[in-house]
Amino acid sequence: MDGSRGRAVDVPGVDPLDDDDPRTVGPYTVLGRLGGGGMGTVYLARRDGQSPPVALKVIRGDLARVPEFRERFLREAHAAQRVARFCTAEVLDVSVDGRRPYLVTEFIDGPDLSTAVRKRGPLPITELERLAVAVASALTAIHAAGVVHRDLKPGNIMLSSSGARVIDFGIARALDVTTMMTQGGIGTPAFMAPEQALGQPVTAAADVYAWGGVLLFAGTGRLPYGEAPTPVILYRAVNEEPDLTGLDAGLRPLVERAMRKDPAERPTAHDLFLELVGGRPTPAPALGSTAPGPSVTGPLVPEPAVLAAFDETLPVSAPPSLPGPPPRLVHQGDPPFRDGPPHQESDDVPVPVPVRSRRSRGRLLGALASAALVLTLVVVLAVVRMGDDDTGGARAETPGGATATSAASSSSAPEASSMSDVSCATGAIVAEGSTAQKSAMDQWITNYQNHCSGATITYQPTGSGSGRARFAAAQVDFAGSDSMLEGDQKRGADARCTDGVAAELPMAVTPIAIVYNLPGVDGLRLSPATLAGIFSGQILVWNASEISADNPGVKLPNTAIQGVHRSDSGGVTDTLTTFLDAAAGDAWTYGSGVDWEAPGGVGAKGSDGLAATVKGTPNSVGYLDLRSAESAGLQTARIENGAGKFTDVSTGGVTEGLSSARITGTGGDLSFVNDYSAMTAGAYAIYLVTYEIVCTRGLEFSQSALVRSFLTYVSSAAGQGAAAALGYAPLPEGLRSEVQAVIDGIT
Repeated sequence: MDGSRGRAVDVPGVDPLDDDDPRTVGPYTVLGRLGGGGMGTVYLARRDGQSPPVALKVIRGDLARVPEFRERFLREAHAAQRVARFCTAEVLDVSVDGRRPYLVTEFIDGPDLSTAVRKRGPLPITELERLAVAVASALTAIHAAGVVHRDLKPGNIMLSSSGARVIDFGIARALDVTTMMTQGGIGTPAFMAPEQALGQPVTAAADVYAWGGVLLFAGTGRLPYGEAPTPVILYRAVNEEPDLTGLDAGLRPLVERAMRKDPAERPTAHDLFLELVGGRPTPAPALGSTAPGPSVTGPLVPEPAVLAAFDETLPVSAPPSLPGPPPRLVHQGDPPFRDGPPHQESDDVPVPVPVRSRRSRGRLLGALASAALVLTLVVVLAVVRMGDDDTGGARAETPGGATATSAASSSSAPEASSMSDVSCATGAIVAEGSTAQKSAMDQWITNYQNHCSGATITYQPTGSGSGRARFAAAQVDFAGSDSMLEGDQKRGADARCTDGVAAELPMAVTPIAIVYNLPGVDGLRLSPATLAGIFSGQILVWNASEISADNPGVKLPNTAIQGVHRSDSGGVTDTLTTFLDAAAGDAWTYGSGVDWEAPGGVGAKGSDGLAATVKGTPNSVGYLDLRSAESAGLQTARIENGAGKFTDVSTGGVTEGLSSARITGTGGDLSFVNDYSAMTAGAYAIYLVTYEIVCTRGLEFSQSALVRSFLTYVSSAAGQGAAAALGYAPLPEGLRSEVQAVIDGIT
């Protein structure tokens, strides 16, 4: 109803007008407030007070006074008007003549995809396929009009009664405009293409990448690179692959192609549409191809369809010129408006992101020099100051001195062998559980299946608890767990194994490092009791007598210690607290477990969040798996073992430490406890053990044969060597032989 008369607007998600809101704008009567962003405010309105309602986007006064902005705004609006109307919110009107420039679009009455998924969960496969077609169709029309959306996300896809609609062309840049139109970084971190995150020129291929991310979110309820501070998300977008676990098998290959790192290797939106509806898409270029980027001049392919919407939008600064000083982090664009219900803009600060540190893929990555690789990595990890509520910030200092090492040389490690020793089995088995062993398990499965073509092995990293529960329910053939089965869990698992027991076989061992940021101090040494005092808040400054006693002759600063612990549950916290509970004596009174119980310190979510927090906080100390510590370039402390020696974290030291472990399981169960007092001089004492839980008897013959064959490879010198190359500690020969003996008895 007419807001100027103070009557309520009977439209869900529309807020009443404030005293400062206009009642009329040009020929439009303002009815209520839909939301706001960096460029202004979005209202529900009617032209001349008559229906149908429209979305009226009114530009902020300070921007309206800038002639260059008015010109840019008008160009973008005219570009948006060239887009065909199916599957989009039609641009109806634009004006920059008056005191308040405005843009008018069709009002979409319905929720966005983000809200729908968060309230109802992932979409059923039929709705997901319709969404895929609808958004691909909309992008085909957008690109054919010479426009790049640049911020496709669940929050910009509205679910209306007539199907899914793509909205927010106020930030789309016309491809035929060179100034300010294709450079810089407007976008939403969770759905940004790598080239967008790097501040490189953005083409229609970035929208195709975002299409893949939207489908992944709609089909699984997960963001492409998980939940993390903005700098971590951008780093992952450039350096890691999205987790497609759980996405429908029919859509997964197309999403994988859409989310390739090199934009030249992605299909066009037109190709996506044709493949989805059973047409003949343009063949995908091979990896490393130098094929031209996606064309946006092909024919329009109409077909409206279903659903849509998502998250914060923030501009991202371009990467620094190299060499040179770190960049000043500034916003280079404005968050978009949106049609429909109110939207909360992000407060995150934009950051530069490093290029991939592994071998380049195609033209995007291969063209970047190795010097830029190194310096950009330092810039991101050291210069970024994050504003995330969970993790605190990172600052511009890069700790010097020694960093973690994964050298695995140890006389107790198994000798290397080849895949030629593996005796293959056929069939299919399914497993799930621990995320800590995911990298090793992925490599083991790849190696085994490449050698044994008749085998199919699937592992889902759903977490140890889920793996244990599904194993007991006979829903998986084996499970990965970061902790031992106890009590009812053990009895339930044993009951599943007819005529046998649930054996727990140590297989993937992850060194846990104590990481610190203490400028000017290299090779910090900490005893278990001192470490316990630090993490329990009893030792408050770095030059405390306990730390000084561990580090004779070292000049320690009289500065407050900032302890950093994981805010989320996990095996790494369980590993550290188990060590402190067993080795620190009365200095640690908080027991052990997956959740942090000690007072003080700050919490950080996940390994990436903790690494970034320690990296950016001078005088801080935390704990990480070795691989994450290495990736972050953090200093690692030497920890005193049971022999009274301070040892560096290394895979070889962990292998030596495992040699003193004491097996407590019986009847083929190899669960064990660490005997810290029995450790030898070179042993490193803090490590996370992941067990494979498997029935010694009770599986179908074909399944037991494949489980036995696969785990024989995993426990072999070849399998342990493959894991060691990824930063895991190989099992010592004695323990490996005991594991193999149990595996040989699986029937």
